[in-house]
Amino acid sequence: MMPFRCQKEALVFKKCLYKAFNDPEFIESGKRQFLEERTEFRRTGIPKKRRVQMAEREKRVHRIMEELKEADRLEQEHSNHTS
Repeated sequence: MMPFRCQKEALVFKKCLYKAFNDPEFIESGKRQFLEERTEFRRTGIPKKRRVQMAEREKRVHRIMEELKEADRLEQEHSNHTS
């Protein structure tokens, strides 16, 4: 049922794809992006998806460390006031 309901949208999508893949600027942009990612992979040996995951993990660890520092600071501040 869905293929019949979305025929207009599918046609618009196909036209958009055709236009994009026949646009020299779009093609050149894709080539540049691919070459940059390939260069980075060759330099590090780590695929882009894995590099992104590692960066996200580092951000989470950094945030947790900052939260722990803040908790220690508050605990220290509290113990100074109660002493």
